[in-house]
Amino acid sequence: RSPEPLENVMRRDRTLARAFGNQFQCKVATSALDLIHDPHVSAVYIATPAGPRPHLAMLACKAGKPCLLESPIARSYHEARALKDAFAAAKVPLIASQPRRSHPRILAARQVLANPQLIGTITSANYTLARSDCLPNKVGSGLKGWRQ
Repeated sequence: RSPEPLENVMRRDRTLARAFGNQFQCKVATSALDLIHDPHVSAVYIATPAGPRPHLAMLACKAGKPCLLESPIARSYHEARALKDAFAAAKVPLIASQPRRSHPRILAARQVLANPQLIGTITSANYTLARSDCLPNKVGSGLKGWRQ
C-alpha cells in the first residue's frame, strides 16, 4: 500500500505555514480545528508543546481521526488515561511517537544491556545533559532553544 499524501499542515504563523505548504505541496491551515475537520485529512499528527496536546487529540478523536502524538502524549497520568480511554471507546487509533527508540546511542545502549557479560550487573544509571544548545531560551543569553 502506498503512503497517504500530506494533505494539510497547520501553523499559527501563516507565513511559515505557507512556506511549509509550498515545500511539501499541500494545503495550509492556521487553525487546528480547520485541519482536524478537513474532510480530506484522514489522520492527525500532533507535535505541539505538551500543554495543548491532550485537547487537540480529543478533538481528533471526536472527529474520528487516528492520531499520532509526539511524546509525552500528556502532562499527567490522568490526561494520558483519559486519552487512552476515549480513543479506545471510539475505536480510533491513538499512537505515541517514540523517535528516540531508533537513535544510534539508544540502539548502542540496548546492545550493551542485552549482553551483560560486557559490563556486569547494572546497579544504577546516571545521565547528564551536557549540551548548552539544548537549554531553553534565556533572554540575552544568545542560546537557541532545542527546536531551533
